[in-house]
Amino acid sequence: MRKKILIFGHYGIPNWGDEAILKGMLSQIDISKYSITIVSHNPSFTQKEHGVKSVSPPPFGIKSFFKFSWIETIQEIKKSDYIIFGGGGLWQARPKKALYLWDWYLRCVLFFSSTTKIFCLGTSFATLPQKFPTDEMKKRLQKIKYFSVRDNSSAKTLKEQWGIMPSKIQISSDAAFFLDNFLQKDKNLTDEKKKKIIISMREGDLNREEEKIIMKILQKKFKNHQFQFLVMQSFQANDEKFAERYCLEKIFPNSIDEILAFISNADCVISSRLHANILASVCSIPFCAISCRQKTKNLFGEKFSVQKKNIGNKNFKKIFLEKIEKIMADEKGRKEFLELQKDKLKIFFPKIL
Repeated sequence: MRKKILIFGHYGIPNWGDEAILKGMLSQIDISKYSITIVSHNPSFTQKEHGVKSVSPPPFGIKSFFKFSWIETIQEIKKSDYIIFGGGGLWQARPKKALYLWDWYLRCVLFFSSTTKIFCLGTSFATLPQKFPTDEMKKRLQKIKYFSVRDNSSAKTLKEQWGIMPSKIQISSDAAFFLDNFLQKDKNLTDEKKKKIIISMREGDLNREEEKIIMKILQKKFKNHQFQFLVMQSFQANDEKFAERYCLEKIFPNSIDEILAFISNADCVISSRLHANILASVCSIPFCAISCRQKTKNLFGEKFSVQKKNIGNKNFKKIFLEKIEKIMADEKGRKEFLELQKDKLKIFFPKIL
Protein backbone atom coordinates (compact mmCIF):
# COMPACT_ATOMS: atom_id res chain seq x y z
CA MET A 1 0.00 0.00 0.00
CA ARG A 2 1.35 3.45 -0.96
CA LYS A 3 2.27 5.85 1.83
CA LYS A 4 0.61 9.25 1.82
CA ILE A 5 2.36 12.61 1.42
CA LEU A 6 0.63 15.94 2.04
CA ILE A 7 2.40 19.07 0.75
CA PHE A 8 1.72 22.58 2.07
CA GLY A 9 2.90 25.70 0.25
CA HIS A 10 1.89 28.99 -1.33
CA TYR A 11 0.23 27.21 -4.24
CA GLY A 12 -2.73 28.04 -6.48
CA ILE A 13 -2.42 31.87 -6.47
CA PRO A 14 -0.66 31.39 -8.87
CA ASN A 15 2.79 32.69 -8.11
CA TRP A 16 4.77 30.85 -10.75
CA GLY A 17 7.84 30.69 -8.52
CA ASP A 18 5.92 28.62 -5.99
CA GLU A 19 4.44 26.49 -8.76
CA ALA A 20 7.99 25.82 -9.99
CA ILE A 21 8.96 24.73 -6.47
CA LEU A 22 6.01 22.32 -6.39
CA LYS A 23 6.68 20.89 -9.85
CA GLY A 24 10.31 20.37 -8.89
CA MET A 25 9.34 18.46 -5.75
CA LEU A 26 6.81 16.31 -7.56
CA SER A 27 9.42 15.30 -10.14
CA GLN A 28 11.36 13.60 -7.32
CA ILE A 29 8.59 11.49 -5.78
CA ASP A 30 7.90 7.97 -7.05
CA ILE A 31 4.11 7.85 -7.44
CA SER A 32 4.18 4.05 -7.52
CA LYS A 33 5.25 4.17 -3.85
CA TYR A 34 3.55 7.36 -2.61
CA SER A 35 0.18 9.01 -3.08
CA ILE A 36 0.36 12.81 -3.05
CA THR A 37 -2.11 15.51 -2.02
CA ILE A 38 -1.44 19.26 -2.33
CA VAL A 39 -2.89 21.95 -0.07
CA SER A 40 -3.75 24.79 -2.47
CA HIS A 41 -5.63 28.09 -2.52
CA ASN A 42 -7.14 26.92 -5.82
CA PRO A 43 -7.43 23.11 -5.80
CA SER A 44 -8.88 22.83 -9.31
CA PHE A 45 -5.99 24.87 -10.77
CA THR A 46 -3.39 22.82 -8.89
CA GLN A 47 -4.95 19.53 -9.91
CA LYS A 48 -4.94 20.62 -13.57
CA GLU A 49 -1.41 22.09 -13.51
CA HIS A 50 0.30 19.30 -11.58
CA GLY A 51 -1.97 16.29 -12.09
CA VAL A 52 -2.32 15.46 -8.39
CA LYS A 53 -5.11 15.54 -5.86
CA SER A 54 -5.55 18.93 -4.20
CA VAL A 55 -7.49 20.29 -1.22
CA SER A 56 -8.12 23.70 0.34
CA PRO A 57 -6.04 25.06 3.26
CA PRO A 58 -7.29 24.78 6.85
CA PRO A 59 -9.63 27.70 7.70
CA PHE A 60 -7.94 30.97 8.59
CA GLY A 61 -10.80 33.30 9.41
CA ILE A 62 -14.60 33.18 9.54
CA LYS A 63 -15.20 33.30 5.78
CA SER A 64 -12.97 30.31 5.03
CA PHE A 65 -14.41 28.41 8.00
CA PHE A 66 -17.97 28.52 6.63
CA LYS A 67 -16.91 27.17 3.26
CA PHE A 68 -16.39 23.82 5.03
CA SER A 69 -13.93 22.73 2.33
CA TRP A 70 -11.39 22.31 5.13
CA ILE A 71 -13.12 19.16 6.38
CA GLU A 72 -11.51 17.13 3.58
CA THR A 73 -8.17 18.76 4.38
CA ILE A 74 -8.34 17.66 8.03
CA GLN A 75 -9.05 14.13 6.84
CA GLU A 76 -5.98 14.27 4.60
CA ILE A 77 -3.84 15.47 7.51
CA LYS A 78 -5.01 12.57 9.63
CA LYS A 79 -4.25 10.03 6.89
CA SER A 80 -0.82 11.38 5.91
CA ASP A 81 2.43 9.58 6.69
CA TYR A 82 4.55 12.59 5.69
CA ILE A 83 3.82 16.31 5.57
CA ILE A 84 6.15 18.66 3.68
CA PHE A 85 6.14 22.45 3.89
CA GLY A 86 7.55 23.15 0.46
CA GLY A 87 9.36 26.52 0.26
CA GLY A 88 10.07 29.26 -0.46
CA GLY A 89 9.68 32.04 2.15
CA LEU A 90 6.82 30.94 4.45
CA TRP A 91 7.59 31.86 8.08
CA GLN A 92 8.48 35.49 7.46
CA ALA A 93 7.79 39.00 8.73
CA ARG A 94 6.19 40.31 5.52
CA PRO A 95 3.31 40.33 4.85
CA LYS A 96 2.34 40.67 8.51
CA LYS A 97 -0.10 37.78 8.50
CA ALA A 98 2.40 35.29 7.00
CA LEU A 99 3.95 34.31 10.32
CA TYR A 100 0.53 33.76 11.91
CA LEU A 101 -0.78 31.92 8.84
CA TRP A 102 1.96 29.31 8.62
CA ASP A 103 2.10 28.89 12.36
CA TRP A 104 -1.66 28.20 12.24
CA TYR A 105 -1.25 25.60 9.50
CA LEU A 106 1.48 23.89 11.51
CA ARG A 107 -0.75 24.02 14.59
CA CYS A 108 -3.52 22.26 12.66
CA VAL A 109 -1.10 19.59 11.46
CA LEU A 110 0.19 18.94 14.98
CA PHE A 111 -3.32 18.86 16.48
CA PHE A 112 -4.86 16.43 13.99
CA SER A 113 -1.87 14.14 13.45
CA SER A 114 0.48 13.28 16.31
CA THR A 115 2.38 10.57 14.38
CA THR A 116 2.97 12.23 11.01
CA LYS A 117 6.57 13.08 10.09
CA ILE A 118 6.85 16.79 9.23
CA PHE A 119 9.61 18.36 7.11
CA CYS A 120 10.54 21.68 5.45
CA LEU A 121 12.11 21.75 1.98
CA GLY A 122 13.85 24.73 0.39
CA THR A 123 12.36 27.23 2.83
CA SER A 124 13.71 30.68 3.71
CA PHE A 125 13.45 31.95 7.28
CA ALA A 126 13.88 35.72 7.46
CA THR A 127 15.11 37.55 10.54
CA LEU A 128 12.04 38.48 12.60
CA PRO A 129 11.17 41.52 14.74
CA GLN A 130 12.29 41.35 18.36
CA LYS A 131 8.93 40.24 19.76
CA PHE A 132 8.83 37.22 17.44
CA PRO A 133 8.83 34.31 17.49
CA THR A 134 6.80 33.71 20.64
CA ASP A 135 7.66 30.77 22.91
CA GLU A 136 4.59 28.87 21.67
CA MET A 137 5.59 29.41 18.04
CA LYS A 138 9.08 28.11 18.83
CA LYS A 139 7.70 24.97 20.49
CA ARG A 140 5.58 24.18 17.44
CA LEU A 141 8.36 24.72 14.91
CA GLN A 142 10.67 22.50 16.94
CA LYS A 143 8.25 19.61 16.26
CA ILE A 144 9.41 19.62 12.62
CA LYS A 145 11.91 16.79 12.18
CA TYR A 146 14.16 18.24 9.48
CA PHE A 147 14.74 21.58 7.76
CA SER A 148 16.23 22.00 4.31
CA VAL A 149 16.82 25.77 3.93
CA ARG A 150 17.94 27.86 0.95
CA ASP A 151 20.80 29.78 2.53
CA ASN A 152 23.13 30.32 5.50
CA SER A 153 21.06 33.27 6.71
CA SER A 154 17.98 31.04 7.10
CA ALA A 155 19.99 28.44 9.00
CA LYS A 156 21.29 31.13 11.35
CA THR A 157 17.76 32.46 11.96
CA LEU A 158 16.47 28.96 12.73
CA LYS A 159 19.25 28.36 15.25
CA GLU A 160 19.35 31.76 16.94
CA GLN A 161 15.71 32.93 16.85
CA TRP A 162 13.78 29.66 16.75
CA GLY A 163 16.12 27.50 18.84
CA ILE A 164 16.33 24.68 16.27
CA MET A 165 19.16 22.20 16.79
CA PRO A 166 21.85 22.49 14.07
CA SER A 167 21.64 18.71 13.49
CA LYS A 168 18.10 19.21 12.14
CA ILE A 169 19.16 21.83 9.56
CA GLN A 170 20.63 21.31 6.10
CA ILE A 171 21.65 24.23 3.89
CA SER A 172 20.51 23.17 0.45
CA SER A 173 18.87 25.17 -2.34
CA ASP A 174 15.54 25.97 -3.98
CA ALA A 175 13.42 22.99 -5.04
CA ALA A 176 12.78 24.57 -8.47
CA PHE A 177 16.30 23.43 -9.42
CA PHE A 178 14.90 19.88 -9.49
CA LEU A 179 13.28 20.94 -12.78
CA ASP A 180 16.58 20.47 -14.57
CA ASN A 181 15.84 16.74 -14.54
CA PHE A 182 12.34 17.36 -15.89
CA LEU A 183 13.62 19.64 -18.66
CA GLN A 184 15.98 16.98 -19.99
CA LYS A 185 13.02 14.64 -20.50
CA ASP A 186 11.05 17.13 -22.61
CA LYS A 187 12.68 17.84 -25.97
CA ASN A 188 9.81 19.99 -27.28
CA LEU A 189 10.22 23.10 -25.15
CA THR A 190 12.22 25.14 -27.67
CA ASP A 191 11.25 26.41 -31.11
CA GLU A 192 13.46 28.19 -33.59
CA LYS A 193 15.56 30.57 -31.54
CA LYS A 194 14.91 34.29 -32.03
CA LYS A 195 16.68 37.29 -30.56
CA LYS A 196 14.72 37.89 -27.39
CA ILE A 197 15.41 39.39 -23.99
CA ILE A 198 13.06 38.45 -21.15
CA ILE A 199 12.45 40.96 -18.37
CA SER A 200 10.64 39.97 -15.18
CA MET A 201 10.36 42.43 -12.31
CA ARG A 202 8.41 42.39 -9.08
CA GLU A 203 6.30 45.55 -8.93
CA GLY A 204 7.82 47.87 -6.36
CA ASP A 205 11.27 46.30 -6.29
CA LEU A 206 12.70 49.33 -8.10
CA ASN A 207 11.67 52.95 -7.98
CA ARG A 208 10.85 54.74 -11.25
CA GLU A 209 14.31 56.25 -11.64
CA GLU A 210 15.99 52.88 -11.09
CA GLU A 211 13.64 51.28 -13.62
CA LYS A 212 14.52 53.91 -16.23
CA ILE A 213 18.25 53.39 -15.72
CA ILE A 214 17.95 49.61 -16.14
CA MET A 215 15.72 49.82 -19.21
CA LYS A 216 17.82 52.50 -20.93
CA ILE A 217 20.95 50.37 -20.56
CA LEU A 218 19.25 47.19 -21.77
CA GLN A 219 17.50 48.77 -24.74
CA LYS A 220 20.77 50.25 -25.94
CA LYS A 221 22.72 47.04 -25.33
CA PHE A 222 20.14 44.79 -27.01
CA LYS A 223 18.80 47.20 -29.65
CA ASN A 224 18.31 44.39 -32.18
CA HIS A 225 16.39 42.18 -29.77
CA GLN A 226 12.70 41.82 -29.02
CA PHE A 227 11.85 42.53 -25.37
CA GLN A 228 9.23 40.42 -23.58
CA PHE A 229 7.99 40.79 -20.03
CA LEU A 230 7.32 37.53 -18.18
CA VAL A 231 4.56 38.02 -15.57
CA MET A 232 5.53 35.68 -12.73
CA GLN A 233 2.72 36.97 -10.49
CA SER A 234 -0.20 39.18 -11.43
CA PHE A 235 -2.79 38.59 -8.70
CA GLN A 236 -1.84 40.62 -5.58
CA ALA A 237 1.51 41.68 -7.13
CA ASN A 238 0.51 43.39 -10.42
CA ASP A 239 3.92 42.80 -11.98
CA GLU A 240 2.55 43.62 -15.44
CA LYS A 241 2.46 47.32 -14.56
CA PHE A 242 6.21 47.45 -15.25
CA ALA A 243 5.61 46.18 -18.79
CA GLU A 244 2.88 48.75 -19.35
CA ARG A 245 5.14 51.63 -18.32
CA TYR A 246 7.77 50.63 -20.89
CA CYS A 247 5.47 49.26 -23.62
CA LEU A 248 6.87 45.75 -23.38
CA GLU A 249 5.12 42.70 -24.78
CA LYS A 250 3.49 40.91 -21.83
CA ILE A 251 3.59 37.15 -21.38
CA PHE A 252 0.91 35.74 -19.08
CA PRO A 253 1.88 32.05 -18.81
CA ASN A 254 -0.68 29.31 -18.23
CA SER A 255 1.75 26.70 -16.92
CA ILE A 256 5.33 26.05 -15.86
CA ASP A 257 5.82 24.27 -19.20
CA GLU A 258 4.98 27.51 -21.01
CA ILE A 259 7.43 29.49 -18.87
CA LEU A 260 10.20 27.01 -19.63
CA ALA A 261 9.40 27.28 -23.32
CA PHE A 262 9.46 31.09 -23.29
CA ILE A 263 12.72 31.23 -21.37
CA SER A 264 14.34 28.55 -23.53
CA ASN A 265 13.79 30.80 -26.56
CA ALA A 266 15.51 33.82 -25.00
CA ASP A 267 19.09 35.02 -25.29
CA CYS A 268 19.13 36.41 -21.74
CA VAL A 269 16.89 36.93 -18.71
CA ILE A 270 17.08 40.05 -16.55
CA SER A 271 14.93 39.82 -13.43
CA SER A 272 14.43 40.84 -9.81
CA ARG A 273 12.20 37.76 -9.44
CA LEU A 274 14.15 34.94 -7.81
CA HIS A 275 12.47 32.17 -9.77
CA ALA A 276 12.67 33.80 -13.18
CA ASN A 277 16.44 33.63 -12.71
CA ILE A 278 16.31 30.08 -11.33
CA LEU A 279 14.28 28.90 -14.33
CA ALA A 280 16.74 30.61 -16.69
CA SER A 281 19.51 28.64 -14.98
CA VAL A 282 17.51 25.42 -15.35
CA CYS A 283 17.04 26.18 -19.07
CA SER A 284 20.77 26.94 -19.52
CA ILE A 285 19.96 30.51 -20.53
CA PRO A 286 22.20 33.42 -19.39
CA PHE A 287 20.61 35.49 -16.63
CA CYS A 288 21.47 38.51 -14.52
CA ALA A 289 19.58 38.91 -11.25
CA ILE A 290 18.72 42.36 -9.91
CA SER A 291 19.24 41.78 -6.19
CA CYS A 292 16.54 43.73 -4.38
CA ARG A 293 16.12 41.14 -1.63
CA GLN A 294 18.56 39.27 0.56
CA LYS A 295 17.41 35.87 -0.71
CA THR A 296 18.44 36.82 -4.27
CA LYS A 297 21.85 38.03 -3.16
CA ASN A 298 22.32 34.89 -1.04
CA LEU A 299 21.60 32.55 -3.94
CA PHE A 300 23.29 34.24 -6.89
CA GLY A 301 26.08 36.16 -5.20
CA GLU A 302 28.17 38.76 -7.02
CA LYS A 303 28.82 36.56 -10.04
CA PHE A 304 25.25 36.40 -11.34
CA SER A 305 23.68 39.56 -9.92
CA VAL A 306 23.90 43.32 -9.57
CA GLN A 307 22.84 45.04 -6.39
CA LYS A 308 19.92 47.45 -6.32
CA LYS A 309 21.86 49.82 -4.07
CA ASN A 310 24.40 50.39 -6.88
CA ILE A 311 21.95 51.32 -9.64
CA GLY A 312 22.28 55.07 -9.09
CA ASN A 313 26.09 55.06 -8.99
CA LYS A 314 27.89 56.87 -11.81
CA ASN A 315 29.80 53.71 -12.84
CA PHE A 316 26.78 51.40 -12.67
CA LYS A 317 26.27 51.28 -16.45
CA LYS A 318 29.78 49.99 -17.00
CA ILE A 319 29.47 47.43 -14.19
CA PHE A 320 26.08 46.21 -15.41
CA LEU A 321 27.17 45.81 -19.04
CA GLU A 322 30.38 44.03 -18.07
CA LYS A 323 28.44 41.69 -15.79
CA ILE A 324 25.99 40.77 -18.56
CA GLU A 325 28.83 40.19 -21.05
CA LYS A 326 30.67 37.91 -18.63
CA ILE A 327 27.54 35.93 -17.78
CA MET A 328 26.60 35.42 -21.42
CA ALA A 329 30.10 34.26 -22.31
CA ASP A 330 30.64 32.02 -19.28
CA GLU A 331 28.70 28.88 -20.18
CA LYS A 332 30.99 26.74 -18.01
CA GLY A 333 30.37 28.95 -14.96
CA ARG A 334 26.61 28.77 -15.45
CA LYS A 335 26.73 24.97 -15.72
CA GLU A 336 28.83 24.72 -12.56
CA PHE A 337 26.37 26.93 -10.69
CA LEU A 338 23.42 24.74 -11.75
CA GLU A 339 25.22 21.53 -10.82
CA LEU A 340 26.10 22.95 -7.40
CA GLN A 341 22.44 23.76 -6.68
CA LYS A 342 21.32 20.29 -7.78
CA ASP A 343 23.97 18.65 -5.61
CA LYS A 344 22.74 20.59 -2.58
CA LEU A 345 19.24 19.14 -3.08
CA LYS A 346 20.20 15.51 -3.62
CA ILE A 347 20.08 14.46 0.02
CA PHE A 348 16.56 15.67 0.85
CA PHE A 349 14.19 12.99 -0.48
CA PRO A 350 16.52 10.03 0.20
CA LYS A 351 16.82 11.31 3.79
CA ILE A 352 13.11 11.64 4.54
CA LEU A 353 11.37 8.95 2.42
